[in-house]
Amino acid sequence: MTTKPAPITIYSNIVNIRTTHNEVIFEFGTYFPPKTGDEPKGEFTPDARIVMSVQALYSLADVLAKEAQRHKQENKQASEGEAGPSIASKK
Repeated sequence: MTTKPAPITIYSNIVNIRTTHNEVIFEFGTYFPPKTGDEPKGEFTPDARIVMSVQALYSLADVLAKEAQRHKQENKQASEGEAGPSIASKK
């Protein structure tokens, strides 16, 4: 039995997104601007490129939207628990 290597982990502070007729391309990488104004601006070279079909993009967007909603709800419940229910929620 062949074991698959672990997936790569890439830390990124920038993402470029490009589209074609039927694909979406995500380019992830890091960019740190020059420390002084005297240095020329560096070029962004992606560390990873992910090409997705539009159908895969729809699936990803659906999962991300659901997770964002769950996260908002958890934060709302946590903040209400700390401060008690607001007057607006006592209808």
